[in-house]
This record gives sequence, C-alpha cells and structure tokens, in this order.
Amino acid sequence: MSYRVPVMEKFAYQDPILAVVNEPVVSTKGTRYLVSATPSGDFTGHANAIAWSDGSTWYFNAPTEGWMVYDKGTKATFKYDGANWSGKTVTGDLDI
Repeated sequence: MSYRVPVMEKFAYQDPILAVVNEPVVSTKGTRYLVSATPSGDFTGHANAIAWSDGSTWYFNAPTEGWMVYDKGTKATFKYDGANWSGKTVTGDLDI
C-alpha cells in the first residue's frame, strides 16, 4: 500500500487557537488567538498573525502560505493562502 506524504513547507500545523479576535481578550500563559484582518489595541499592525502569550507579553507569528490552525471556539479549521485565512467548520466524522 502506498501513502502520499504532504510537503511540510506547504502544510504547517499550528497549535489550536481560542478564537479569531481584533484585540486581546485574555493574556494567560499559552493563550493563542488568530488576529483578524482589522486588528485594534495591542494587536494593531499584526493582521492575520497568530498571537500568543507567555502570561505577560504578546508575541506574533506571521503566517506563511499553507499554515493551518484549529479554532476551539467555533470548531473551524483555517488555512492561510498567502494573503488571507479561510475557514471551514468540521461536523461529524472525518474521512481521512
């Protein structure tokens, strides 16, 4: 049996986020959010980034094409196409 393995540069898994937000909601160690395309407050200038906190400071990772992230709040999976995130809510069993 043959299996196809995706190229990791185009399929970068990210740890789950709590929500897509415009500005920080909670800053506890391990908190992760997807910054919206129209950020405000401490997130200004970081549109579409993954924001994460060490409990006192926010850090931002700029996405590259192919990044994927799961939103725990909406149960949606988002994929970055190099310019925008697009999402799909997963319901039922996955056929992998």
